[in-house]
Amino acid sequence: MTRRSIVLLITVLASACASGGPGAGFSPAGSVNGETTEQLEDDHETDSNTTGEPGTVDDSDAGTDTADDTTDDAASTDGSQADSMGDDCVPVDETCNVLDDDCDGARDEGLDGCLVGVHRSFNLDNVEHLYTTSLAEATSGGFALEAEDYFRVYADPHPGLVALNRCIKANGKSVYNQNPNCGGLMFAGVLGYVSEDEVPGSHPLHRLYLLRHADHVYVTDEAEIQTAMDGFGYTYEGIAAYVF
Repeated sequence: MTRRSIVLLITVLASACASGGPGAGFSPAGSVNGETTEQLEDDHETDSNTTGEPGTVDDSDAGTDTADDTTDDAASTDGSQADSMGDDCVPVDETCNVLDDDCDGARDEGLDGCLVGVHRSFNLDNVEHLYTTSLAEATSGGFALEAEDYFRVYADPHPGLVALNRCIKANGKSVYNQNPNCGGLMFAGVLGYVSEDEVPGSHPLHRLYLLRHADHVYVTDEAEIQTAMDGFGYTYEGIAAYVF
């Protein structure tokens, strides 16, 4: 090869590198042809849901990314829980804050006193359902335990949660709602703290009413809704809250 040929070859290679070459579909930060790294970062902030503030809901956008939006470098996720959260998740010790601190897909698990069980009891003589965090109350005063730890509520208030109050009706029976003043009924205390909307790890608490005995029953099993309506004459009133 002549000296002139060598110089010409070097010039061609330098030009190819400057233009990105034949493999320039992705930049190290994951941008695609026609979009800069800054533009993609702006899109990410717009499309991602906030997970860093206590009490915020993480409706993840997992599964919506295409291959053109990810790379194998530090700017992309590594296939861990961060992918389903829509943001990189940095694991820390789990604390009671309605968040998935340790990035394992569960919130506030294994923390004593964070979530407390609510027991469900029934008084056959009075035709009354009772929900309480006290096992002693659930098994006294003519009440028979139907389910221990039937559902769970947060023991203390947290951002994003509301109080589920226990209110006493004129007939002495209990009803549970989120009304701060019990809607004019006698306030008997806070049963626990719940979510008004569905969040990961929660499930609906359905409320039904039996007119002839003025009894409210709250169930988490959708099959039991139909049983209460068809077999016992209860009327469905809707979702009282989302419990855990």
